[in-house]
Amino acid sequence: MALMPICVDLGDSMCALGDLADAKALYEGALALDPDAPKVAVTLCGLGRVPEHLGNLQGAKASYQKTLTMAETQDGPESDGLVLACTHLGNLLLQLGDRRRGVAYLKRGAARIRALDERTD
Repeated sequence: MALMPICVDLGDSMCALGDLADAKALYEGALALDPDAPKVAVTLCGLGRVPEHLGNLQGAKASYQKTLTMAETQDGPESDGLVLACTHLGNLLLQLGDRRRGVAYLKRGAARIRALDERTD
């Protein structure tokens, strides 16, 4: 049984419920289980949501940027992690008032989704 996706799902649930300490522990536990898993970027995005929910937008930004770099270099340009990292980083940059870069990342994520959708048709 793959425990990493279960930890990530539970982390997402804890984050949604506002239990950020448990969410962080679950995301970190998922990464410790398999730091080279194909969905590590998804887990890192979840981990970035914790400081974002705590109001630490600069910490969240650093986490999303790290996730984006990792997804670009390890997962490739068509990964789910790349789409998530672009989306989370774009939304965060909008919160920080950087509209130009925020929109650019959101457009990049949307373009990846369209490209993936066209491949599956």
